[in-house]
Amino acid sequence: MAVSSAVLEAHGLRQAEDIDLIVSPRLYAQLKAQGWIETEPIKGYFVLRKGRIEASTQTYPIAGFTPPPADLVINNAKPRNGVFFSSLEEVLMFKRALGRPKDIADIALIEKYLKKNSILKKTSVLLEMIKFEHTIFALPFALASAVVAVRGIPALDKLIWIVLCMVGARSAAMGFNRIADRKIDAKNPRTKDRAIPAHLVSLGEAWTLVILSSLLFVVAAAMANLLVLVLAPLALVLILGYSYSKRFTAASHFILGACLALAPIGAWVALRGNIALAPVILGMAVMLWTGGFDILYSLQDVGFDKKEKLFSIPSRLGERTALWISRLSHLLAAGLFVLFGVLCGMGNLYYIGVGLSALSLVYEHLLVHPGRYAKINSAFFTMNGIVSIVFFIFTLADILFLNTLHD
Repeated sequence: MAVSSAVLEAHGLRQAEDIDLIVSPRLYAQLKAQGWIETEPIKGYFVLRKGRIEASTQTYPIAGFTPPPADLVINNAKPRNGVFFSSLEEVLMFKRALGRPKDIADIALIEKYLKKNSILKKTSVLLEMIKFEHTIFALPFALASAVVAVRGIPALDKLIWIVLCMVGARSAAMGFNRIADRKIDAKNPRTKDRAIPAHLVSLGEAWTLVILSSLLFVVAAAMANLLVLVLAPLALVLILGYSYSKRFTAASHFILGACLALAPIGAWVALRGNIALAPVILGMAVMLWTGGFDILYSLQDVGFDKKEKLFSIPSRLGERTALWISRLSHLLAAGLFVLFGVLCGMGNLYYIGVGLSALSLVYEHLLVHPGRYAKINSAFFTMNGIVSIVFFIFTLADILFLNTLHD
């Protein structure tokens, strides 16, 4: 395992003058037998040398400093390009104990690197906590509503504010959900490793995310138009309040759906400045689509929900009934997608997209069987991502094609 300045070179901080290794006693004996030169011991510290490489079975002795055991340092090593290196934190600890002029310079390099890396790591953890990538579920419906609202591609500034509204609202909702459910998540074997119960994110950090995301949502709403700004507080009440719905109603699946339904309705209002029947119909379709797949997702927690007296359709009505309600929800959603197309005078490409999305939902249900839920994650993440993206692509293609015909 490489230690000291070799670790700095591996992280691109500076070039190492020599390469220090910690090896097992067995490897030490093998290297010695191969002709590596052993130096005179210093305080019981033996070193083998060959060119720029030095190998020892222990860490360098430092007056007034008790280093961690060599085997612990080795166990904490991380591979980089097939070579094991000690952690930068351990190198920093040794550099501080040594305190030589060159160590002072290295300490500054390491601290700067770790600070930057810590920010990136924390950002990654926060994005994972709120499942940022799942924005893909509702965003395509918002964009589809937007292109239909203006019968073309909206102005770039309007699109930016719509997307920022989506990102802000969803991040606030997910962050608040993780705060509200932190004690429940800690009890559930499936969710106990989430960021807050696992102490990867503090409550203060989670609240900061929620507040900043809510501010982003409100500012983006204000930039869209006055009506969006007026409706923004009501939207926040709904998307934040959802987190408590599972404590008192099995309809929580459809309350979540109502939250996602705000995406296409909000996009329409941002561009048209009014609420019309067509986007409400599309919103209802999204609500039923979301409620249907959330019912499937909650099948994983039936036993836990019953034990904790939480409300869900599977835990209250049984798994088979829940599956049928999910199927009916998706059937009604498909019908409302068609109705939206009729109201907006959409063409054949749009209905092809609806058909493909409906087939994706059928396949999603074929993946899930009573008592066998190993493929729920595939059904939930993959298929629902396909549904929303396909819907948007064919909606956009249809609008652009119709515009070409009219030209």
